[in-house]
Amino acid sequence: VMVYSDPVKPIITSLDDTTLSSSIDADSFVWFKEEVVVANSNSKKLVVKKSGKYQVRVFYKNGCSKTSDIYNYNFIDAIFDILKQKGIEFYPNPVKDKLEIKTNKHWTLVLKDLNGKVIKVESSYGNATWNMDFLNTGVYLLRVEIDKEVFQLKLMKQ
Repeated sequence: VMVYSDPVKPIITSLDDTTLSSSIDADSFVWFKEEVVVANSNSKKLVVKKSGKYQVRVFYKNGCSKTSDIYNYNFIDAIFDILKQKGIEFYPNPVKDKLEIKTNKHWTLVLKDLNGKVIKVESSYGNATWNMDFLNTGVYLLRVEIDKEVFQLKLMKQ
């Protein structure tokens, strides 16, 4: 009889907005969303496009396997949905030249590049239009302060 030690329980890590990755190396993998196997999910990484509860099960050649805890993944659009419930909307994203802000509340917006350099700051009340045509194409961070809460989301410039 051979006894193998129990493998370490894997931890899911979020690499970016769309990729989950098991932090454990193993011989094979199976991913689950809402406890249902994700089709063709047999690699260490999983590209996701929807919010949900994800898990990964890792398998080893010695016959052992372990399943991660549930990881609640919120796709970037979920942040926009939360802000909409709070009473503020931004569109379009990706933006070409003008970002529309729709709300009847007081807000503060801070636009930063990915290095954290502040590009634009504005506080106001109600609807507004931000001119964005001076920005280069790329990804930016938009910090939103509304109702004494702070949110940060990614804004894409075309």
